[in-house]
Amino acid sequence: MLAAENDTVVAGALIAQLKSSEGLKSQVSTAQLNLLSAQQTVQDLQNSATFATAQAAFAVAQATDALTQTQKDLRNIQNPVSDRLQTTISDTRLALDTAKNNNLLGTVSPDSQALVQATAQVNILFSQYQNLQAKWTPAIMATR
Repeated sequence: MLAAENDTVVAGALIAQLKSSEGLKSQVSTAQLNLLSAQQTVQDLQNSATFATAQAAFAVAQATDALTQTQKDLRNIQNPVSDRLQTTISDTRLALDTAKNNNLLGTVSPDSQALVQATAQVNILFSQYQNLQAKWTPAIMATR
């Protein structure tokens, strides 16, 4: 403020001057860059989580096929089941259970947790960007 309350001023005199908007412009630019970086991080994490889930689903499919084939082999045997075949069936069931569990755990993997954190960070940065933009826009409009 260039003039205080109750000061006498003449018509056309400068009584107030806005601070430079360069600082606000810089903050807005920084917030935009941070937002883009966070959005890219979210995209990278989503791609990673999708790949891990696909790998787990493939392992489940392989284990299911192996179990089905082993069960067919077992039914086709006319003689009593050998220890080796029983071991193969047990191993295949274990592989199937492990693959199913890994597929379920894919939803709570570190990548998924990081995705949730990155999404929250993007939301925070976007709010900061909107706040700075709200401050910056009136300052620009006042200079016009």
